[in-house]
Amino acid sequence: MSSKMPPNLSLNLEGMELLTIQYMLDGKNTEYGYKFKLLGLDKASFSGSRDEDMLDTSLVQTAEEAGDLRKVKFYIHHVESPEKSRAVKLNFYEDGHITSGSEITPEEFDKIVEAISATKTYSRYLNSLDDLIDDYITEINLKGEREKYRNRVSHAFEELSSNELNVSSDHVVDSYIHSMVLANIGIGLYKKSISGSDLDYDPSMVPTDWNPYISKFFENYAQYQMEGIPEEAHNFVVSNINKLLDAVDPTEEGYSAITLLEEAQQQYDL
Repeated sequence: MSSKMPPNLSLNLEGMELLTIQYMLDGKNTEYGYKFKLLGLDKASFSGSRDEDMLDTSLVQTAEEAGDLRKVKFYIHHVESPEKSRAVKLNFYEDGHITSGSEITPEEFDKIVEAISATKTYSRYLNSLDDLIDDYITEINLKGEREKYRNRVSHAFEELSSNELNVSSDHVVDSYIHSMVLANIGIGLYKKSISGSDLDYDPSMVPTDWNPYISKFFENYAQYQMEGIPEEAHNFVVSNINKLLDAVDPTEEGYSAITLLEEAQQQYDL
């Protein structure tokens, strides 16, 4: 009798990974109005009336203290009536299986699998902007100034994706995911700069009109979280992000923030 253990088929998904899956499936979380700082949660399930203010519910107030987001909800358009849509809620369980709150077609299931696959592939670049700032903010600011700094960095990244990729800040999830992805790509480029790689960049691509808090974020993160940063690392990072923004077409069908990660992987082998 074989003593081999069965393969571990569990699927562990963090809050930002679940949010990214929902984003890729055209989720509508913006209509619930909860804050993204709540994504550090444990066993929190967000559902309810679209008119309900989720911030005022006991669920959110309790979940703010601990947990993982376990459910995502998105909408599928009817093939015969594209103006109509139906809600689909996915439930993710600790043993790795996934259930749906309503029937889905094989094609719809394929899209779900693709979203999960892409999210797991790029999971190391799905650290929230808040978490990245938390890694160093106590080093540089008096407590009373930290929230102001955090808000300015967040606004700077929103402004960047709005100006360069036409991402509306009104589309909260879209804007949030783009900010997160751009910040993580920049950190990935910083790590590449200290790996001994040639810091090849086009000086003409070093941006001069970006919000200065973009540079502050990257420089502060590198200063307090990395060692051996080359002198030209910052110009290498921002010029290549600028080049990356030029390389993608946000009007192209199928474009999403994940497109930036795919392009960055292809160009820079992050």
